[in-house]
Amino acid sequence: MARSMTGFGRGGASRHGVTVGVEIRTVNHKHLNVQVNAPRVQSEAIHRLRSRAVNAFQRGAIQINYFVALDESYAPRVVLSRPLARVYRDRLRELEDELGDPKSRILEIIASLPGVLEVQEPEIQQDLFKELLDEAMDQAIAGVREHREAEGRILSKNLEKRFHRILELLGHVEKQGEKSALDRQNRLRKRIGELLRESAVSVDAPRLETEIALLAEKADVTEEIARIRAHVAQLRGLLPRDGAVGRRMEFLCQEIGRECNTICAKTPDARIVQEIVELRSETEKVREQVQNLE
Repeated sequence: MARSMTGFGRGGASRHGVTVGVEIRTVNHKHLNVQVNAPRVQSEAIHRLRSRAVNAFQRGAIQINYFVALDESYAPRVVLSRPLARVYRDRLRELEDELGDPKSRILEIIASLPGVLEVQEPEIQQDLFKELLDEAMDQAIAGVREHREAEGRILSKNLEKRFHRILELLGHVEKQGEKSALDRQNRLRKRIGELLRESAVSVDAPRLETEIALLAEKADVTEEIARIRAHVAQLRGLLPRDGAVGRRMEFLCQEIGRECNTICAKTPDARIVQEIVELRSETEKVREQVQNLE
């Protein structure tokens, strides 16, 4: 089933005090464009998420956000370097004795000096992090696919209605075209007959009928109608397919538009032109909708 390019999915996984969440938002785009927003520079995680997205989707602008939350067991640790603190103390006391300033706060000064107190961020086991990231990503991808498929079904139903209307209009054009061709031939016969009578020139009747038929054939739109029907059949055939079908369907809509232009250029019948104008309008609506398909 054809899928929309618009979707949203969220996933999360938690184990051993570590929680990983992933959100995916997708919108229309001519190609596949994946962006990962990370809480901090984590090139391996970004590459992992990007690769998963490339394998899961074929078209669309994909925006991935993920976060990592840790419980109290992963609280940052403050490490005191006692040897370094003692060295600072001894040097500061020497300076205090030399300056004769007993009011100085040596402890506060020592604590603020480089290397005495260091904050160590907790490290997450990489295998655990990758497992949780993959689980969260799987859930998010599944959510996006479900969203895309649901919207794709809605679009497909609407497109089927548009296809039915296009074929209905095409039937009107075909019937009017047949009538228009006969009317054109009759008008040509009448006009040529009048001219021949006025000029008193004799013309070979079979040859005259052949020329009239050739002139009428220039306004014949049978081939264009047949090609439009073939394009609509291809469009319908693409709807049940999996994978990226949007660009192919958009191309077929453009081809239908070209055939409509040819019909308008060939026929002098205003009623046919009016039907073709409406047919082109329906085709444009189809093209706008298939631009939403993957």
